[in-house]
Amino acid sequence: MSKYLQNLKGQQNQVLTRLAFSYKFGGFVGFSLFPIIRHPVDSGKIAIFKKQNQVSNYKRALGALSKRIVDDVEGFKDFTINEESLEHPVDDREWMNAIDPMKAKLLSEKGKLKVLQNELAMSIEYRQATLATDPANFDNKDALSGTSQFSHTDSDPIKKIEEIKQTVADEINCKPEELTLLISSPVWQVIKNHSKLLERIKYTDRGIITENIGKEIFEVKNLIIGRATHSHGETKESMWGNNIICCYVPETIESIEEPVFGATVRQEGYPIVLSYREERSSSTVTQYKDALEPVIVNSKAGFLLQNCIAE
Repeated sequence: MSKYLQNLKGQQNQVLTRLAFSYKFGGFVGFSLFPIIRHPVDSGKIAIFKKQNQVSNYKRALGALSKRIVDDVEGFKDFTINEESLEHPVDDREWMNAIDPMKAKLLSEKGKLKVLQNELAMSIEYRQATLATDPANFDNKDALSGTSQFSHTDSDPIKKIEEIKQTVADEINCKPEELTLLISSPVWQVIKNHSKLLERIKYTDRGIITENIGKEIFEVKNLIIGRATHSHGETKESMWGNNIICCYVPETIESIEEPVFGATVRQEGYPIVLSYREERSSSTVTQYKDALEPVIVNSKAGFLLQNCIAE
């Protein structure tokens, strides 16, 4: 009997129960920049509206008609949603000889489903990060160098982030504190120890800069740390690179005219979880399907700051 099967049976079953229920997915933050919107079919168009915050005269003379606002569409962005599907078998031998076979079977199936969800979550996070770190997707962008990089003692992260917030706010006519800030993990590890930030808390009992404290210092609606990594040859690299992304993300997308930076379009009816019997392998197969596509909706509603630290 293999060691794998031994660990699934007998007295090991109780340990596995605790381990399985404590397993968590970590580090995925892409939906914080690309919230989900539903779409009935697997393709469509998103209307891109022109900037409409110019001041006009809306006074109406006696007997005159009201001034009429007509949608001023700049163009349309096509999108196509492809289904992604993964499956994982649960061999009968994984649970038949356990202390509580039915509980062990359900636990195994639940664990396999989490693995499948995690795999697809990693895939969509990578696509979201690829979009959000591509300078071609931004009207507003900048790259730091030399003493302006936050790894240099003479830099000023607070001042720079205030500038990029104001740029986005002016573009879409919102308050700077309504914006979301995503900082890649390598950049955050440097920024949270920067003298300019530590200066802000030196008279408090807070010894370190946490994400919540960073949110207060930078005065943003949300501060998110992009911690997900992917393999690049023999090394692991941050999916979010050496970047800071500032953008407008509403709580819910209620109108396509809202100046949202990006969205993840999910086809109606997804995600789907299926289970079927495969006798030839003596297994019950758990299958997970989803249909998601991240898109940039309004390139003016975001700012990409690149090369934030020296590498």
